[in-house]
Amino acid sequence: MKKGLKRASTLLIAGLLAAASITGCSAPGGTSSTTDTPSAADTASGNSGGTAEEEKGDPFMKFDEPVEIHIGQMAQPTMSFPEGDTNEDNVYTRYLLDNFNIKVVVDWSAASGNDYSQKVSLCIASNTLPDGMSCGRKDFLAAAKSDMLYDFTDLFPQYASPQVLAIMESGDNLAYEYSMYEGRQLCMVGVDVSASGRSVVNVRQDWLDELGLEPPKTLDDIEEIAIAFRDAQPGGEGTIPIAGPDKNGSACYSNFLANGVASCGFEPVFAAYDAYPGWWVEDENGKVEYGTLSEGSRKAFERLADWYAKGLIDPEMGVRDSSDEAINSGKTGMYFCAWWKMGYGITDAYHNDPHANWQAYTVYTDDGQWNTREQCPVGSYVICNKNIS
Repeated sequence: MKKGLKRASTLLIAGLLAAASITGCSAPGGTSSTTDTPSAADTASGNSGGTAEEEKGDPFMKFDEPVEIHIGQMAQPTMSFPEGDTNEDNVYTRYLLDNFNIKVVVDWSAASGNDYSQKVSLCIASNTLPDGMSCGRKDFLAAAKSDMLYDFTDLFPQYASPQVLAIMESGDNLAYEYSMYEGRQLCMVGVDVSASGRSVVNVRQDWLDELGLEPPKTLDDIEEIAIAFRDAQPGGEGTIPIAGPDKNGSACYSNFLANGVASCGFEPVFAAYDAYPGWWVEDENGKVEYGTLSEGSRKAFERLADWYAKGLIDPEMGVRDSSDEAINSGKTGMYFCAWWKMGYGITDAYHNDPHANWQAYTVYTDDGQWNTREQCPVGSYVICNKNIS
C-alpha cells in the first residue's frame, strides 16, 4: 500500500471509530449542499469504482508498522482523565495503537466551545489543517469549497465495516448526503439519533425531597420550584435556581445551522409555547416563518425576562466561564438540556456530592401537551487534509 493511501486509510479507520461513537453532542446542521450525488446504495456497495467484493479491505486491519496521524483535538474542561492518562495517552489512543498500529499525535488541543471553534476556523482560513479533526457543518463546507479535503468516495466503501455501512444507510441514507459536497464524499459523519434533540428539565430531586416539592410538569411548576430554591438556598449561599448558557459557545436556543441542543439553554420554555426560535417552521396555514419572530417566542422571551428579574436564572448567564462547573459544584438546582446531559459533562456533580440526585422531567404545556423537535441525522463531521502524505 502506498504511503499516502496508507495514512488515508489509517485516518478513515480512526475517524470511523470516532465518528460512529459520537451521539448526543452539540450537532452542527444545516441543509445539504449536494448536487448530482451518487446514490447512497451505490456508494456503500462500492459501485463508484469496482465491486465491493473486488475492492473490500479489512476494516479492522492492523498495520505492519506504526502509522502516525496528526489531529486537532477538542478537550472537555469539565471532564478529567484517569490518573496517568493524557490527551495523547489514554484508553482510546492506546486501543488504536495496540489493535491497529495507529499512533495518534495531537498537534493542538483547545477547549470545547468557542476556543475549539475559533481554532478550527483559523486552520481553515490559513489552510493549515492537521491530518484530521472534528468540526461543524459550516466549517466542513468552507473547507470543501476551498478544495482542502481528502476525497473518501472510493476509499470509504472499501474500509467501512458492515456496522458502519448499516448506520450510514439508516434514516433514508441522509448521512451519505450530509457527507458529500458536489457529488464527492469529503468527510466522515457521526450519525445521531433524532431523540438527541429532545430537551428536558433536569432537577436536583434531593432538593425537591428536602423542601417537600413535587417534580415539575409545567412552566408554572418550574417557576414555583425555582422560587423555593432561591429562598431556601439548598446549595448554600449563591444557590442558582436555574442555570443559563455560559460564554463558552452556549446559547439560549439552537438554530438550523447548529442544531444540537443548547446546553443550559431554554428550549423547553419556548417549546411550551409551541415556539422554535432559530428554526424555519410551517404554520397552520402552510406559511413558512422564522421561529424567533413568532408570537410564542415573544411570550417565552417575556417569561424568561421575568424569571431573570426575579433572580430565578443565573445572574451570570452569558458571562460565566462554564455552566457545567456551577452544576458540578453543587450550586445549581435546575438546568435545561437533552436527556443525555446528566451523564455527559456533569459527572463531577456526583463525585463532589454523593447525595446529589439529578432527575430529568419532560416539560408540558398548560393543557398537558408535549412539544419537541427532531434532531438532524448527523451529529458531527470529521474532515481530513487532502495533502495526506
